[in-house]
Amino acid sequence: METMPIGATIARAYGFLIIRFFNILGLIWLPVAIFAVGAIAIAPAFLTRAARIAESGLSMALWRDEVEILALLVPSLMLFSVIAVSASRLALGLEKKSFLAHFTFGAAEWRLFLASLRLVLVLAGMVVAIGAIAYLLAGTLGRLGVADIPFDENGLPVMAEFGTSPALTNAVWAADLIAFAAVVYAAIRFGFLLPALAANGQASLRRALALSAGQFWRMLLVVCAIAIPVWMAMLVGSYFALGADFGRFYGFASDQRAQYLINMARIVAAHAPELIALKAAGLFLFSALLFGASPNAYRSLARPEDTKLAAAEELPPIVAPRLAPFVLAAVASATPVAAATLAAPATPMPHAATARTMSPAPTETSIERSLLEQFGARIHDSTPPQDALPPHETHVAAMHKTANGVHSERVEPTSPPADIIELYSFDEIPDASKNGVPPMPEKFEAPLAPPPRATATPAPTFGLRTSDSGHDLRK
Repeated sequence: METMPIGATIARAYGFLIIRFFNILGLIWLPVAIFAVGAIAIAPAFLTRAARIAESGLSMALWRDEVEILALLVPSLMLFSVIAVSASRLALGLEKKSFLAHFTFGAAEWRLFLASLRLVLVLAGMVVAIGAIAYLLAGTLGRLGVADIPFDENGLPVMAEFGTSPALTNAVWAADLIAFAAVVYAAIRFGFLLPALAANGQASLRRALALSAGQFWRMLLVVCAIAIPVWMAMLVGSYFALGADFGRFYGFASDQRAQYLINMARIVAAHAPELIALKAAGLFLFSALLFGASPNAYRSLARPEDTKLAAAEELPPIVAPRLAPFVLAAVASATPVAAATLAAPATPMPHAATARTMSPAPTETSIERSLLEQFGARIHDSTPPQDALPPHETHVAAMHKTANGVHSERVEPTSPPADIIELYSFDEIPDASKNGVPPMPEKFEAPLAPPPRATATPAPTFGLRTSDSGHDLRK
C-alpha cells in the first residue's frame, strides 16, 4: 500500500502558494470574495437567531432554523466547489491559462457539489445521532438517580439548565467531544482527497475512502500544518481589525451564551468591512494550501493512470470563464445592498446594567403610548452600551413592575442622548400640576420587563426632568 509523505506534501502545498500565487489569485479571488461578503452580511442576523435559541433553551421552532441553514449551505457548497476544482486543476497541471477573474461551474464542479452535499448530510446525521444518544443517556441516568438531571413537567431533560447542572453539563460536553472527533475523522477520510478526485473527473466518496485507508493520521498532520498557521494569522489580523472589541469577540462564558452571541452580532455589524477583507484573505490562504496539498497527496496514493484526466468525460462548463466579468458586475451591484443591510439599525437589546439576564425587552410602542397618555412625553429606549460613553451626571432609572406597583432602581451614570426624558423616584413631591404636569398614578400598568432582583421598597411617586437642561419639574 502506498503511503503519503507528510513533509513533502506540506512543502509542496506551501511551494504551490508561493510559486503560483498570482495564478491562484486570478482563479479563485472572485468566488472567495462572493463567499466572504455573503458570510459577513448574514452573520449578525444568524448570531442573533442563535442567541435567541440559546436563551430559550432550544424551545424555538428549530426545524425552521435548520431549513434556513440548509438554504445557506447550498450556495456555500457551490462556491466551495468552484474554488476547489479551479485550484486543484492548477495544482495537477491541468489548467495552463492565467485569468484576471475566473468563475466556472461545469461538470467537475457539479460532481464535487453533489459529493460534498452528501458528505455534509452524512456528517450532520452523525452529529444528530450522537446528540440523541447522549440526550437519552442523560435522561436514563437521571431517572435511575445516578446523576442529578433536571426534568420538565413532561419528564424530559431540560437543556436550558446547561451550565448549572454539573451532570447535564458533563453529558453535553462528552457528546460534543465525541461528535467533534467523529466529524473530524469522517471529514479527513472523505473530504481531503475529494477536490483532487473531482478535478480529475472522479468525485466519488467511495473512491476517496478507499484511497485514504490507513492515511488518517498523516492527512490530519498535513491539515494541521496548513490550518494552524492560517488560524494564527487570522487571529493576529482580528486583533488589529477589531481593536478594543477583540476581547469581547473571542471571550466566552458558558453561562452567558446568549449575551456572548449578541455581542458577536454587534461586533460583526460594526466591523463588517474589516472582517470581510480578513475572511477573504484567510479563505484564500487556506484554499490555496489545502488544494495544493490534496492533489499532491492524490498523486502519491493513486495509480499513475488514474491521475490523467480523461478528456472524453469532460463536459462543457455551465458557466464559462468568459462570463466572469458578468458575475463580477453582479457582485459589484449587490455590494451597496449588503452595505445598506449592515448599516441598518439593530433591534435594541436589554442593557447589561439594567438586565442581568436575557429577559424579553418591553415593546417600545406600548411603553411610549402609556407615557404619552400620562405625561404627553415620550421615552426613547436608545441608550448605547455604557462602556462606549463618557461619564455623565444624569442617572437612568430602571423601572420594574411589582405587586405593589412600579418601582425604580438607580443605575450608574450614563450619557444618554439629550432628548431622552428620564423617570426617577423621590419620596415626597409638591403639587406637580402647578407646572402643568399631572401627577403620575400610583400604579403604572405598562408592560415592563421583570426586575433582575426582587425589591421590597414601597411604590414611589414619579416626577420628570429633562437630561439636557436638568430642569426639575417639581420646582
